[in-house]
Amino acid sequence: MDEKLSESVTAKEGAKQQLLELQDQLASGVDGQEQLTAQLGLLRAELEESSQEREVERLQLTTSLEQAAEANRALDSLLSEQQQRFIDAESTQAEQVSALEQSLDKAKADHKTLDDKLSEAVTAKEGAKQQLLELQDQLASGVDGQEQLSAQPARKKERSSDFS
Repeated sequence: MDEKLSESVTAKEGAKQQLLELQDQLASGVDGQEQLTAQLGLLRAELEESSQEREVERLQLTTSLEQAAEANRALDSLLSEQQQRFIDAESTQAEQVSALEQSLDKAKADHKTLDDKLSEAVTAKEGAKQQLLELQDQLASGVDGQEQLSAQPARKKERSSDFS
C-alpha cells in the first residue's frame, strides 16, 4: 500500500511538472496553441485519475487501520478477561490450599487426640486387667481361706459335741 501511495505521489509530481512545462510552452507560444491545450487536458485528466486512485488507496488504508484497531481492542478485551479469570482462579486455588492445610492441621490434631485417648484406654485396660488378676488371686486365696474358716466352725461343733 505504501509503495502504491509513493508511486501515485511520484506520478502526480511528474504530471505537475509536465503541466508546468506545458503551461510555460503555451505561454511562450511554442508548438501551437491547440496542441498544448490538448496536452494540458490530457495531463489534467491523468492528474485527476491519479488523485482519485490515491483517494481510494487512502480510504482502503483508513478502513484497514480501523479494522486493525477494532481487532486490537477485541484482543485487549479478551486478554483482560483471561487475566481476570487467571487472577480469580489463582485466588480460588489459594483459598482452597489454605482450607486444605487447615483441614489437614485439624485432622492431625484430631488424630493426636485419638492416639492419646487410645493410649489412655490401653493403659486403663492394662490397669483393669492387672486389678482383675489381683482380685482373682485374692478371691482364689480368699476362697481357700473361707473354706478353711467354714470348716473350722464345723469342727468346733464336732468337738463340742464330743465333750458334751
